[in-house]
Amino acid sequence: MKTAESHALAAVRLSKIKQKSFFIDEVLTAENWDDSHFTSFPFSVSSDNVSFNIICIKSDTDKTLFRISSRDIIGSCDVSVKIFIKNIHPEKNVEISNNFTFSRWHRDILIDAQIPASELNENSGYIVNHKFTFQIKLTHYSHRNKLASQPDVVPYVGLRNQGATCYMNSVLQAMFHIPGFQRIIYEMNTSSEKSNDKNIALNLQRLFAKMRLGSKACSTKALTRSFGWTEENTFVEHDVQEFCNELIINISSKIPNDGLSILRGHYKSIFKCRNVDYQSSKLEEFYDLPIQVKDFSRLEDALATLIKPVPLIGENQYNAGRYGLQDADLCYQFIDLPPILRLHLKRFLYNNETYRNEKLNSFFSFPVELDMSSVINKPGQLYELVSVLVHSGTSVSGHYLAYIRPTTENQWYEFDDSKVTKVPSTQAIENNFGTLDSENRIFSAYLLMYVRKKDIKQLFKPIQNEEIPTSVMNYIEEHIRKREDKRISDLEAKNTVEISLTLPSDIIHNAISGNLSLNSNHNLVSVKSDDTFNKIYHKVAEHLKTDIESITLWVIVDDHLKERLVRTDSLNVNDLDYNLSLYVQDASDDTDNDYLVFIFTYFPEFKPPLRFMFSYMMNRRDSFASILSTYQHISKMANSNDLKSENDLKNNFTVYIKNSDGILEKVEDLDDSLTEFEANNGSMIIIQPVNSDSIQLPEITYKTTFKNHYDYHEHYLTTYPHDVLQYMRDTNDKSNLKISDSPTFKKAPTFSFPSRINFGEFKKFVAACFNLDYNPEKHTILFFQPNSLSPVIVEDHVLMYRMMIRPKNEIISELSFVFFSDPSLFQLPNVYRVVAYISTSAIENQEEKYIILSQKSTVRDALRAVINNGWLTAKLHQIRLLQLSKSNHEIEEIIGFDIPINKINNPVRIELVPEDQLFLDENDRLIKVVYYSKCSSIKFNFMLKLIENETFLETKERIKNILKLSTEQINSIKFTLESDEKKGRTLREKNKLVDLFVEPSLMIVMKEDKISEQSIYYNDFEEAIKFYN
Repeated sequence: MKTAESHALAAVRLSKIKQKSFFIDEVLTAENWDDSHFTSFPFSVSSDNVSFNIICIKSDTDKTLFRISSRDIIGSCDVSVKIFIKNIHPEKNVEISNNFTFSRWHRDILIDAQIPASELNENSGYIVNHKFTFQIKLTHYSHRNKLASQPDVVPYVGLRNQGATCYMNSVLQAMFHIPGFQRIIYEMNTSSEKSNDKNIALNLQRLFAKMRLGSKACSTKALTRSFGWTEENTFVEHDVQEFCNELIINISSKIPNDGLSILRGHYKSIFKCRNVDYQSSKLEEFYDLPIQVKDFSRLEDALATLIKPVPLIGENQYNAGRYGLQDADLCYQFIDLPPILRLHLKRFLYNNETYRNEKLNSFFSFPVELDMSSVINKPGQLYELVSVLVHSGTSVSGHYLAYIRPTTENQWYEFDDSKVTKVPSTQAIENNFGTLDSENRIFSAYLLMYVRKKDIKQLFKPIQNEEIPTSVMNYIEEHIRKREDKRISDLEAKNTVEISLTLPSDIIHNAISGNLSLNSNHNLVSVKSDDTFNKIYHKVAEHLKTDIESITLWVIVDDHLKERLVRTDSLNVNDLDYNLSLYVQDASDDTDNDYLVFIFTYFPEFKPPLRFMFSYMMNRRDSFASILSTYQHISKMANSNDLKSENDLKNNFTVYIKNSDGILEKVEDLDDSLTEFEANNGSMIIIQPVNSDSIQLPEITYKTTFKNHYDYHEHYLTTYPHDVLQYMRDTNDKSNLKISDSPTFKKAPTFSFPSRINFGEFKKFVAACFNLDYNPEKHTILFFQPNSLSPVIVEDHVLMYRMMIRPKNEIISELSFVFFSDPSLFQLPNVYRVVAYISTSAIENQEEKYIILSQKSTVRDALRAVINNGWLTAKLHQIRLLQLSKSNHEIEEIIGFDIPINKINNPVRIELVPEDQLFLDENDRLIKVVYYSKCSSIKFNFMLKLIENETFLETKERIKNILKLSTEQINSIKFTLESDEKKGRTLREKNKLVDLFVEPSLMIVMKEDKISEQSIYYNDFEEAIKFYN
């Protein structure tokens, strides 16, 4: 089913100027944007005929997209695209830019404008008087001239993005380009009981070796597989700082001689009480330092927050042992800083009022040379900047890239996934400070890496190939060899052509399905593009295990025979201007006649009624009547001796031919020839006897459909139309529907049927396939669309192709039905069908059931029906109905008893009410709890009663008991407080849910994703990343 989209089309014709650049700048306006009209804006410039179409799409997935395409480019054409989306408020203008290469193989690109389509309205300022205006700039130049403007060749390789792995690529590049870190990776002990594909240390070594020795962007798939990640995991965005910490934790045990000391520093946490003589301290380590961005504009000033005392007062008092809870100050005293210093700029902050993360792109400068003496009172604390990891986007989504200085020289490079570019230092540093107008800037530095100046010589000591483990070098050499073999194999594959062979058995199979066609994909033969026709004959004969002299090959084009393929060595596959498909004829049937036709017969009394009989060689001017004697002989007509003359034959048969337009028509005069019908070679002719009683045909197996598939002709019809034209219309114009007798469609069979049968006949077809004793005068079948309350109301005489198109041009693809043996139970079709999950546990959706109710029913009636059917054993006040969402069947709300049934939506859940929720007063509050499994599906979903003054530690214990979880299981779950539109905050054990419950849509979200242990600077509101191996 096609999705509805609103399009505005601007067709821009560009000239293809050889060895010259061309610039075009147009302001385009899409009229009636809000009304979803499709409008065209053509523009042209003189010169060659190279055409580009620009389509602005307002998609039903709430995206604003630009599709740029060309259909007449020969060779390659490079285009630089810049799109400006204008707003009445200039600060909200949006600019998108990128470079693309168009060729005959890549003629379409799709650009996401990063503006939700729902925001394109009058209120947002993007739409003015129902007009959407955007400016497009295209720089178009010859591919041949591309070499003159190529950027400098860089000595480094990129990393391919697997979907959303830019964060990982940026971290790996930054760490790799510090030789000292690269060296400790090569020194790791990679021995493991696990297989190589689960060995993180080994795959990290291999990746670094590929990055060092390779010449093209490297794949990270082997590394992410060793993490235990699936393809789904690689499409989840994560944080660079979080990934870096998780990677270090994972490989720490593999690095010998305390190699990680180059990344690790130490500080002392000192707790000093204000009112009693008590002090304690603890030595701790760190791998990065969090830097507060808010309220600061310089890194040098923000460093002071690292050693600023933190007051522990009020609810945060310090437990001073025998002195109890005391007001105190927490101070941090740095003992030593690491040679490689990572600074995490805290640009993501949690807003307690909006319950969501927000990103700061405010101006925050950082120096190339950083003096850390204000943090630690030791000499030699000067650092040099070597990496700037940048985040572009919002707090919800975005993109990471890295600017890196790979050597001691002041030359910077941009590492943007696969692409590596030489850039000036201003682009790497000053350009990423952010801006004073933070709302108009979406990119800024997020993670900085500094190297201590006194350690630079050692850390940037060049790596020698001899330092790479021999086993890794052997692996790389094998990898290179396999890649070269694949390259050669790919070249050979490009020189290989697949030929499709059609045999008489294929035509027999097609006819059983009611299809007059030479198409077949059952037999494929591979040939080289320079193979001669004679070589093709040899390969086909070898494939069919027959003698070359026993076959004649015919070329199939557009489902007709174009010509015989001549056995010669003077022509080859390259001489053909069409894809090669061949019909294989028995050479003994080949004659000097020019035309090969295919003869079928139609018997309404047989099953299947259409059969392929034989192929026949004839001249173009031979009459149709000349075929009948051969047909009479092959069909073994019992009374064939009674037909003495050609006139007797003509009076006993009706003949049809598939004409050059592919349409089947009746031959009125059998003395006509193929010439009168402008018939092609390979024409299909159907002969229908007037009387089939004397026909003797062998029985054949009639099975054309797949498992769990019902076909109208194969499984239901017992007699076929006498008119062959009607039969061919029915079999070649079929519709498909999934039909289920239960709420779920998971194993529902597919029904194929002629689009022009009526709805009454369709009901009989469905009833027969489901083995229902259906009598239209006594019984009723009601059909429902998925999750629909009301049945599909259609009169029995309505044709199915009309029935399947609903209001708003929605096309039905799935239906479920309810069979009523006694329709007097309801005044049909004035009924509603409720799809309900019956839950005895009140923590999950369990068995699915249908509840049939009259249109005047209420929720109370639905609950009574559940009790009367014995699905729940309870009194009415002990059960309740909950509205579920259509998408993931998550609880939305509890529905009251007196709500009319037509006010709810399918599906719902009807459950036993937990004892503590049976009698609630107006002050009691319930909160929804959603428990997600590791694969993000809902495991449990239930309502929880809030208890006054209960801490979350106590709430968590109640949840543990309700779900019957072990202590280990409950401790491995991350709890957040979220709403439908706001990303949540992590729940802490001292929180009181009653105090946090400020809006009804808040819910507790549980995720099976244990947070990795980190330093005291861990951000409470970041999603955790997980390595499963």
